Amino acid sequence: MPIEYDDLDRIAGTDRPREIPPFCTACGYNLTGLPSNRCPECGQMFIKVEWQKKVEKLKLIAEELREANWWARAGFFVGIAAVICAGVAVLLRGSWSSVFLAVAGAVLGLCAAFLGLGVFRVPRPPKWGGELLPARDYPSALASLIFGAAVIAGVIWSW
Repeated sequence: MPIEYDDLDRIAGTDRPREIPPFCTACGYNLTGLPSNRCPECGQMFIKVEWQKKVEKLKLIAEELREANWWARAGFFVGIAAVICAGVAVLLRGSWSSVFLAVAGAVLGLCAAFLGLGVFRVPRPPKWGGELLPARDYPSALASLIFGAAVIAGVIWSW
C-alpha cells in the first residue's frame, strides 16, 4: 500500500510545503505532462513562467498566513495574561501595584488585539489557489481581539 504525502507529513510531524502541480486557473484541470500550453478542458492558454510566478506568490501568501495564525494563537494567551493582570489590579485597588498591573494589563490587551488583527491583514488568495492554503484561524484571532478590547475597555472604565 503506497504512503500518501499527508501520511508522511503526519508521521514526520513536518509542515513542509509541497510542490503545487500546474493546473488551469480557469477550470482547475491538472496540466501536468501536457505537451502544449493550452488547457484541454477549457482551452485557456497558459505560460509556464507566469504560472511559476503565480505559484511563488501563492507560497508567500501561505507562509504569511501560517505566521499570522501562529501570532493569533500567541495573542490569545497574551489576552488571557491581560485579563489576569487587569483582574488582579481590580482586586488590589488602591495600592501602587494595582496601577502597575492595570497599565500592564492594558499594554498586554493592546498587544493581544494587534496580534489578532494579523489574520485579517493577510491578502485573499486568488480564486484558483484558495484551497491550497492553510485555513485562517479566525477563532484565535477573534478571541485575541475580544480579550484585548475587553481589557482595554475595562481598564479605561475602572479609572
